[in-house]
Amino acid sequence: MPHAHRQSAALAATAVLASVVLPADPAAGAPAAPAPAPACAPAYAAEAGAQALGIHRLGGDTALDVRIAETRTGVAAPGSAATARPLGGTDGPDALTTPVTQTAPPQNPAATTRGPATRTAGPFTLRRATTSAHARWTPGLTCGTTTGPVTRAEARLGAAQAGDLLRAPAGLAAWNTTELARRGNAVHSVATAAVEPGTLRILDGAATVTIVRGPHLTAAIAPAKGTARVDYRPPVVEVTAPGTPPKRLTTPGATAEIPLDDRTESALLGALPALATVGGVPLPGMPPLPGVPTLPSGRPESAPAPDGTTLRVTLGTLKQATQGQAVAARAVAVRLEIVGPGRDKQGYAHPALDADFGVLEAAAVAPLPPSARAAAAAPEGGQGAGLPVTGTSTGAVAGVGLTLLAAGLLLVGWTTRRRRTT
Repeated sequence: MPHAHRQSAALAATAVLASVVLPADPAAGAPAAPAPAPACAPAYAAEAGAQALGIHRLGGDTALDVRIAETRTGVAAPGSAATARPLGGTDGPDALTTPVTQTAPPQNPAATTRGPATRTAGPFTLRRATTSAHARWTPGLTCGTTTGPVTRAEARLGAAQAGDLLRAPAGLAAWNTTELARRGNAVHSVATAAVEPGTLRILDGAATVTIVRGPHLTAAIAPAKGTARVDYRPPVVEVTAPGTPPKRLTTPGATAEIPLDDRTESALLGALPALATVGGVPLPGMPPLPGVPTLPSGRPESAPAPDGTTLRVTLGTLKQATQGQAVAARAVAVRLEIVGPGRDKQGYAHPALDADFGVLEAAAVAPLPPSARAAAAAPEGGQGAGLPVTGTSTGAVAGVGLTLLAAGLLLVGWTTRRRRTT
């Protein structure tokens, strides 16, 4: 059985650092009074990432990590960043593989854009590729006194193909955002990632996978306990092939299998050129964040090999976790495999095609509620050392009457490299 791969370096090596705002010392000679609570700890922060298509095997024995239409954005004091590119994980023309990026501060009145561009890299041809990245920042975002959209990144392709094995004739599009949103009386940190509907033609039309409704993922949290929320809208997928009744998938975990012509597969896969793979690009100017829950990859696992060459389409399931003041979620919306009768020692197939449609990640962090911050700052309460937050701790904080603040800084980030599928 292939191991669950870890997230790609370009996709996962990007994160943002939440800062802790500390209280000032009391003025000299001032009357004795309880120490003021920190402004907020941790600060509001969020991160999101989306890729339209990830390819892990393409007509050969070499494991790949190719990402088509990938985006990532993040916000945490003292700034924000956004990045997007048409093609990641493989060597190719700068117009495809160099990301468009934007960071703030300074303030950016408009997005940075690039394209349209049409280029070829190995077996991949991307047509009319456009990317955009927009990052905003004001100091009020640190503790939520300012709200509104913060970052947005998009990657759009007019069409894409990998020889005749896999084509997206109507294009692909992925985007993600971060924002601070007021909902009722509370300010929420919100991260959203989505991939738009599209059509994938397999083996030069031997089968068609239509994404009728694209996947959409949102993670949000406010300071109060119990406010963490993850909303995942799975895709609606229709699989068709000549002479086969259409199969419609709507529920995570659902699978459809379509028999393919072995001779057609062999002829097409043998003609694909080799790929030169390269590493990913981190979110600019943002170091990794400690403390966010670690999530599994979310990829549907391979099943025992069929008797003949088969296209297998599986809807992935949502992975999510809440820890302290952070919430994180990940979903691989659709897994596509072409598997044949060849088996390994455990009876599982080595796929000729192994690809994901719609890889989404979202995470959000909110400050402690005012009551918890006040308890942490109380001179005799000793509450700071007992906060239910894990991760990297801040150090001891100097200040009259302040006890140790142990508020592990929680924010999104799972910056690990994918395991190679075997």
